[in-house]
Parts: sequence; structure tokens; C-alpha cells
Amino acid sequence: MTAEQAAAELLAPNTDDKDDTNNAEISKKRKPGRPKNDVWTFFIEIGARVQGHCGAKCKVCGWEKKANAKTDELETHIGLRCIKVDYQIKEKYMNIIRNRGNLGHSNDSINDNERSSKKIKSNHDNQQRIDEHYDSLKIANSKVQMANQALIKLFVCCEIPFHLVQHPFFIDFIKILCPAYSLPLRQQLSADMLNSEISHIQIKINGILENETCLTLGLDGWTSPVGQSFYAFIIFTKSGKEFIHSIQNLSKESHTSQYIAKKIIKSTAFDCANSILSCETILKNIAVQDADTLNNDIKKIISNRHFYVDLEELVSIIEPIKKALKCLEFKSTTLADCFIEIIKLYAAIKDLPETRQVSFRKECIEIFNKRWKQFDIELYMLAFILHPKYRGN
Repeated sequence: MTAEQAAAELLAPNTDDKDDTNNAEISKKRKPGRPKNDVWTFFIEIGARVQGHCGAKCKVCGWEKKANAKTDELETHIGLRCIKVDYQIKEKYMNIIRNRGNLGHSNDSINDNERSSKKIKSNHDNQQRIDEHYDSLKIANSKVQMANQALIKLFVCCEIPFHLVQHPFFIDFIKILCPAYSLPLRQQLSADMLNSEISHIQIKINGILENETCLTLGLDGWTSPVGQSFYAFIIFTKSGKEFIHSIQNLSKESHTSQYIAKKIIKSTAFDCANSILSCETILKNIAVQDADTLNNDIKKIISNRHFYVDLEELVSIIEPIKKALKCLEFKSTTLADCFIEIIKLYAAIKDLPETRQVSFRKECIEIFNKRWKQFDIELYMLAFILHPKYRGN
């Protein structure tokens, strides 16, 4: 090396020192411990840290875990309980939860055709095997997963308390049946395995509903023994299948029609038909002003006056039925009240014009006569006559 090269090397900036400085700065910025799970992007840290854990608040719905928020709990909230998160995100975390419970649901990607195409080897020899005379102390993981599935279904469907899984008599019973199978702990059964099964069922239902058309959303409400008001939102398919969408505790809410309308995108047939009638002028204006955006069949329907006349006749029939059903919900309802509503329904059917929709009027009369025969008319007539508002000749 010449003197000039040595001098140049000494005068050149030391890049190694700069790299060391940059690495030191980066290491200072990094926080100790494991990196956060992706699920924390949906939560805000709240409260003080205790043993490395703090509380969490959901950015989407506002749910809070005051302290010691763990990743599994946050994933469970996003996948199963948060009602405002996007469906794609919910589905992602439902798959994570489903694979967590050791129930074998991760292998459900094999379709039925592939399963049926697999041949099961059978031993046709009559010779006994030596392992048939003692209980094996090993069990295949697939059999463990099948047993876990059956166990969680047993406890949930039969309403068995989860703590019984650790009862000595129950453990003895399982060990006699299969010595190699180890029962899960109560915490595993009530958390990981239960959430895994719920996620699996929800993903399966979502797959069925994606291929369905003509879905109807229904509402059923009841009061618990302690006075809590629960509402179940049920999806009905065209084939008659029913799936529970969600169950919500609305005890703290006022059950007004406006509030229920916000909670459910379904109204009664009467309200639906009546709302269309009230929007007749608006619908006709849409058919004229936004004609390019509408289907031709739809434009013909909403522009035709006969369509609204048919709706008016339909509303006149449905309205007394709606009132009769509402009347039956009151504790003070008597047989006379029921009979009065039936008479109103008969009057509405009789007032239908005979010149239009002859077949509809005929079917209404046939159905009414069929139901009329199912009543004990003498008993209803007696109740009707004894009613305080009865005015007979």
C-alpha cells in the first residue's frame, strides 16, 4: 500500500461507526419483549401495565377489558362478539379461533367427494390380534379431536356445568371407556374448545347463506326469569331452514317501534305493503327521473296504478290479521275479543271487489271457511253475546 492510499483511507469517513450508531438508535427505539399481535390494531391500551399486561378498548364497538387483556380474549371478541367489525376481518379471526380448540376443524377443507373417494382398508381375517386383549395407552390425535367435539357438544346441548369435567367420578368413567384419553381442563372446555366450536358452526352457516337467495330476517323476544329482555334475530331460508343470527340483551333499551326498527331490517307484511303505498308518488318519480338505473320490469311495476290497487286490497286483508295477532298477546284478551277480530277479517274479505282479482278473493274465502270450521262456534258465540259491548236484536 502506498502512502497516498494509506492517507486516503485514514481521511475517509468511517461507515462502520455510522452503522453502529444507527443500530444503537434503532435498538433504543425498540421496546423489549415480543412484538404485539395484529389483533391489537383494533384495540387501544387502557389502564396500567401489570406483569406485562394492560387493559384494552375496542376501537370498533367500544367494548372494554379493564385489565390483563390477553391476545386470545381479544381475538375471541373480534371473531365472535364484536357486531360492528367488517365481515372479512370477523371471518379471519373465526378461522383462528376454530383452529385453536384441538377439535380437528382445520381439516374440514377436505370436501365430501374427496372423503368418499378415500377407501377404508378392512381386515377380513378372522384371526384375533394380540392388541385386542389390552387397552392401548396411546390414542391417535384424530380420535382425540373427535372425542373433544363430542364432549363440547354433550356439555352445551345437555346444559351440563363445565366444572363437572374435572369431577373425579366423571374422570373415572372416561378412563374406564378409554384410558388413553385425557379430559381437558374446565378452562379449556369453556373457552378454547367452546369458542372453536362456535366459530366452526358460524363459518359453516355463513357458507350456506352465501349460496342462498330470498332470505327473511325474523325477530323473537322473551323475558328471562330474572326479568331480562332478550331478542333473537333469526334468518329463514327459502327451503325453510332457520339459523340464529344473534341474541341480544335489550333490557336497558326502550322497546319502541323506532328502536326495534334500528335493530332489525325486516318488518311485517302489513308494514311493508303499507310503506310502499305511502311512497307511491316517490316511486313513480324515481321511475321517471332515474329510468336508466332501474330494471325494465321494476319500472313497469312501480309505474302501474293497478299494482298499488292490488296492494291496497292486500293491506285491507292483512290489517285485521295483524290486529288479531296483536290482540292475542295481551293477558286481558278474551274469547269474545278473538271472535270480534275474526268477524272483522270476514268483513274485509267480503268487501273485496268481485270484478278484480277474482281468484285472490276466492282463495281468501276458501282459507277463511277452512279456519272457521276449526272453531267451536257455539262457545265463541256465547262469549260474543256476553261481551259488555254486544248490541244484538
